[in-house]
Amino acid sequence: MDLPLEIERKFLVALPEESDLRKHAVRCIAITQTYLLGTQEGASKRIRRSEEQGTVTYTSTEKTRIDMLQRIEIERELSEEEYRELQKQADPERRVIQKTRWCVPVGDLVAEIDVFEGFTQYAYCEVELPSP
Repeated sequence: MDLPLEIERKFLVALPEESDLRKHAVRCIAITQTYLLGTQEGASKRIRRSEEQGTVTYTSTEKTRIDMLQRIEIERELSEEEYRELQKQADPERRVIQKTRWCVPVGDLVAEIDVFEGFTQYAYCEVELPSP
């Protein structure tokens, strides 16, 4: 059985102009992300509420680091009820994240540019790769 691997690179970038993001992005997703308690070292658990063009989805994601380049990523869709129940397990040491994800094609890949609520200078850019 193949493990569901995530191979991505993250970059801290200067905050792009929203007009440029609107011009180049093929998707725009509003995300609320909550990290959960009970995470072992080298792993993370989170839940997300994502809204895109009026459609809301809920997901749970667990990531476990394999090495410096790869993580096992197990993601499943949640019902709103499951999402609300898991919110009770929020890690009080980590704040809930509000961000807008702009998906911009770059050749055969997609750059996901995350603009965080309250950040005025920087954004994160993530690119998932097909191999290390």
